[in-house]
Amino acid sequence: MNTDFEKELRQLTIFQNEIKKLQTGQIDIVTKLNESKFVLQELKLLPKTAKVYQLVGPTLLEVTLNEAKENVENRLDLLGKEEKKTLGRIKETQEKHDKKKNELIAFQRKLMQPKNVPKKK
Repeated sequence: MNTDFEKELRQLTIFQNEIKKLQTGQIDIVTKLNESKFVLQELKLLPKTAKVYQLVGPTLLEVTLNEAKENVENRLDLLGKEEKKTLGRIKETQEKHDKKKNELIAFQRKLMQPKNVPKKK
């Protein structure tokens, strides 16, 4: 019985670690979203004749202002979708964690019950 409990406890730890990993990823996504929003605001302040460069690998390439705005807007869209997906995975994993935690509590109570004592009705 103890090995079953230990197995369930390991599964709970796996869920906890997965939640931490997903939350770290969520923080990265939010950071990138904020940076991209800031870049888009800055691009909107530029005059239409401004020269804009995009870093592609080790090379700076000149792009039109509209192209730069579109690139940033596409990035914002992708990051928004990724954020939504990550939040869903966090919620799903949290629900699995909570279910497993409740199962462990019930299992622990069962282990703590004295043996050979009739249960009260």
